[in-house]
Amino acid sequence: MRDLPRIVANTPADSNAEVDVWRNGKVHSLDVKVGESERETPVEIGSNEENSKGKLGLALAELNDETRARYRVDDESDGVVVVRVVPGSPAAKKGIRPGDVIKMVGNSEVEKPDQVVREVKKAVDDERKSVLLLVERDGSDRFVAVSIG
Repeated sequence: MRDLPRIVANTPADSNAEVDVWRNGKVHSLDVKVGESERETPVEIGSNEENSKGKLGLALAELNDETRARYRVDDESDGVVVVRVVPGSPAAKKGIRPGDVIKMVGNSEVEKPDQVVREVKKAVDDERKSVLLLVERDGSDRFVAVSIG
């Protein structure tokens, strides 16, 4: 059983393989196509650098089965999950933490990390000093104004 993940990882994606499985006390041979894992690549929204307008200090990922399980997000929740917060960043100073779900930026609902990036950029372009986020934590929503400039 410990060898299986290594064998799968060393098998090229999109290749075919024959796999023997035990079912009801019998060996069954199956032809399978090896696919690629749909791991979520976090989207960074800046660090806590000087003169970094729009840098909230967050890494975000789409909500999917994996991120919902990892951060214990309810199946009914919609939005984008926070996967990392830079210590000392504007987001950290407002108490945002990994596992929080950003549901809205300003007046716009968000479901993908790039939507958050776009809305923050709009706020920067409009020369706003902060951006308003609707954040869900443990089933409760709250509005958080995070400095962007």
